[in-house]
Amino acid sequence: MKAILSLSLFTLLTLNTWAVKYDAAEVKAKLQAFEYDIQKQTLEKAMTELSVTDIAKAVNVGLPINPPTYSKKFVTDILKHEIEDEVSKTFPKSRYEEIAIQVKKKYRIYELNEKVTIRIKNIRRGGQYKVITGHIRQLARTWIRLGDVKYNKDLIDPNHLAHFDLATHVKRVETEKQRLENIFENQRQMEMKIISKKLSPAVWNREGYIKIANQWEAKETVFNEALSKVLAEKIEIIRSEVESEVYEKGGFCWNRDLQRWEICGTQEEVTETETEKTGAKGKIEDLRKKFLDLLKDDDKKDDKKDAGDEDEGEEDDEGEDDEGEEDDWDDEEDEEEEKPVKKAPKKTKKAPEKAKQTKKQADLFDED
Repeated sequence: MKAILSLSLFTLLTLNTWAVKYDAAEVKAKLQAFEYDIQKQTLEKAMTELSVTDIAKAVNVGLPINPPTYSKKFVTDILKHEIEDEVSKTFPKSRYEEIAIQVKKKYRIYELNEKVTIRIKNIRRGGQYKVITGHIRQLARTWIRLGDVKYNKDLIDPNHLAHFDLATHVKRVETEKQRLENIFENQRQMEMKIISKKLSPAVWNREGYIKIANQWEAKETVFNEALSKVLAEKIEIIRSEVESEVYEKGGFCWNRDLQRWEICGTQEEVTETETEKTGAKGKIEDLRKKFLDLLKDDDKKDDKKDAGDEDEGEEDDEGEDDEGEEDDWDDEEDEEEEKPVKKAPKKTKKAPEKAKQTKKQADLFDED
């Protein structure tokens, strides 16, 4: 009984000292040592689950994907040249020179003796124009002579006056030229828009670009961004699984209550307040007193048992004396000598042994 009580008390008092305390810094450092393996295994596993074909299809990029040969600025220049070449097939820039020649020819300066037809304003008929044909016989600053008739330049139709007056000629040629060039330029710009809309996608795609949010971006860049996004999503899903496998192989256990990784076999180190410490000491002291009381009660029971055995022995001896009064004195002396030899060692042996055990347990409590 004493051995069981001693072992129980010793277990209660020392059990907490046997457990390994949880050290957050130590756990963090050891877990950090596995980070490279976790990242490596997670990435490898995520890569095996990726489908390059599906990702390329999702961003509308064809395989194989090669980096662009030229920069966006250079591709823009290439596109301009190709559009210009295509537009020039219908509206060549040489047309501007043709217009200039055409206008100058249309409003050329007439020469002497050249037969011409012009419109002259008829003042007598309310300023209406009449058509006159004749040879130019004379050219003056303010008038001309056709045949034998002299006409003031102010009466000549402005469109025809450009043939006789240099200043009017220059002005008229410039105005007409600008008008015809504007018409041609508008036609050319309209054609350029049509061609540009047709060629732009073809040229940009050919050079390794794709249109994203109204901007041309390199196919390689778009694909890599999509790949990185999908890979990051898969890594986020897979990491926890790989992390658990690596940590468990490394000797760590997941504490569900505290939601953290711990070295297997550790326990939470609780910081006790002074009140809690005092209360704990009081409980231990009470437990020690109760244990000592149990030991004392046990000693008393043993003493009573020993005393009862002695009394019983004495009664037996007295009975023998009454019945054997006729026995020899030598026999009585032998029985009396046997009593102390038989009983006395029990008392002297038990008392020190019990005292030692009691002192041993008391010392154990004092140490705690």
